[in-house]
Amino acid sequence: MKKTHFFSFGGTRDWREWLVAFALALVFFVLLYGGLSLSDRSRTKEMDALAASTLEVAREAGDVEVTVGPDETLQSMKYILLQRPVNTRRFEGRGRWIRADEEQTLAEKIEETEFHWLHHKVLFEREQDARVAPGSLTKLMTILVALEQYPNLDAEVELTAEMFALFYDQNAAIAGLSPGDVVTVRDLLAGAMLTPGAECASALAIYTAGSEQAFVQRMNEKAAQIGMTSTHYTNVTGIESEQDYTTVSDLALLLDYALSNADFKEIFTLWQYTTSPVYGYADGMTLTSTLYGKEGFTPVMSGGAILGAKTGTTEQSGQCVAALFEKDGVEFIFVSAEGQPGYSPTHTTQVDDLEKAFGLVTVS
Repeated sequence: MKKTHFFSFGGTRDWREWLVAFALALVFFVLLYGGLSLSDRSRTKEMDALAASTLEVAREAGDVEVTVGPDETLQSMKYILLQRPVNTRRFEGRGRWIRADEEQTLAEKIEETEFHWLHHKVLFEREQDARVAPGSLTKLMTILVALEQYPNLDAEVELTAEMFALFYDQNAAIAGLSPGDVVTVRDLLAGAMLTPGAECASALAIYTAGSEQAFVQRMNEKAAQIGMTSTHYTNVTGIESEQDYTTVSDLALLLDYALSNADFKEIFTLWQYTTSPVYGYADGMTLTSTLYGKEGFTPVMSGGAILGAKTGTTEQSGQCVAALFEKDGVEFIFVSAEGQPGYSPTHTTQVDDLEKAFGLVTVS
């Protein structure tokens, strides 16, 4: 009697053996495909969990203990207070903050993924993910993109009529420069940061990208790159538009990211700056931070200081502010929007809420 060999290439098989072989092969491929799909689904869930919030509460923010008091006294409709990690370095990647004693290099971490995620400690917030009009805080992105596109801060720029025409119709507030002035990129960055500076933002866009539209495209690309999932820009100055929106959590993400750029941090932490000689100012024009110029405001406070801030005021966003402060050696980011409407030279919700946030923090 001839012996058959199951799963051999010789011998013969009856139809039942072929049916069993086919069934086993089918089960094998189903298990293989299912396993791969499960792996893919697990990874997708992992990414979705990370994407759910670009500002996750860190389990450990550092070797300090930070507590906060109740935030009910803050007047702004939307705000967020973040504790920046202690003894850690930010990296542009999906994982976590890198501690200085880790063996894997920063470059290797960056190669792992193209996304940037933050692991901060959110101390308190109100409607952090609700849409707001960015107003003049738009210029935080304008300045960051300009710095990354053209890092030569001493390059000279001649201001043209085109740079002013962009915002004349909208009656946007300016720093005070004039067509024909020759200033440096650094002058324009300081003007856009410290003052309303619409002409400075416009000049930076045209000088670095050729047009406002091309520059705005780069702003939106940068927003997507660093994880600002609820932000869209249509202009470089913050002129209100229904298509121009962000959230206070996205703004906090932007500010933290930008502060890793040494030139951005230098500009952001200025309170006053003198430009190159310009029309009407032979010794240069002195620019003062819109926050520093508020009556009664002082950056030095008990146990620390307000290190820098950018303010804005529009009809939709009300008074808004994005600020960095330090208390007992720990840095914090505070962003608020939809404060009291209108501009005021005296104490405002911008100042009041920032000072209250500082006072509510205890570091031990």
